[in-house]
Amino acid sequence: MSRRFVTHKLTADRLREVLLYEPATGEFTWIRRKGTKRPSAGYINHYGYRVIVVDQQNYHAHRLAWLYVHGTWPACLVDHVDYDKSNNAISNLREASETENQRNNRGLGYSLGHNSKNFEARIVVNKRMIRLGSYATEQEARARYLAAAKTYFGEFAQPDDGGQIAGASHPSATSSPGAQ
Repeated sequence: MSRRFVTHKLTADRLREVLLYEPATGEFTWIRRKGTKRPSAGYINHYGYRVIVVDQQNYHAHRLAWLYVHGTWPACLVDHVDYDKSNNAISNLREASETENQRNNRGLGYSLGHNSKNFEARIVVNKRMIRLGSYATEQEARARYLAAAKTYFGEFAQPDDGGQIAGASHPSATSSPGAQ
C-alpha cells in the first residue's frame, strides 16, 4: 500500500515564524513575546509521535524538523534512525522509502523451530522469505540474522541491542521453496 502525501501549504519561513527548533535535541518550542515562558509545542499521539498544530493543521514533529532544517518538505518518509519516535534530533532523522522504513524494524529474525530444539534464522527481502539456517543457540541465530540484515539492508538494518550491526559477510542463504 502506498502512502499519499498532501501538498502542504506550510512553508519553512512560516514554520520559523511560529516555532523554534533545537536540532541537537529535536525539541520544538513556541515563539512567545519577551518575558513569557516558551512552552513545548505539540502533544504525543496514540502512535507515540509528537504532533504539532500549526495554522490549524496537524503535522508530525519529525517532518517539521526536516522542513525547518532543509527548507523543503521530505520527498518521502522520515525515519527515526534509533527507533525512538520521541527523538526528533535532526541527526536521528533520515529520508526513507516505504521499503527502507519497513526494513528498519525490531523483529528478531529468528524463532524456535517448529518441533525442534534449534533456532531457525530467516529474513524477508523484497517480500520473499529467505531461510538462513538452523542454529543450536539463540545467539547464533541472532548473529546470522544481523549479518544478513547488514548485507541486504545496509544502513536500514536494525542494530543489535548495543546499537551496532554485527559484522557481515555475504550470506550463503537459501530461499525456501515457494515462500513469498
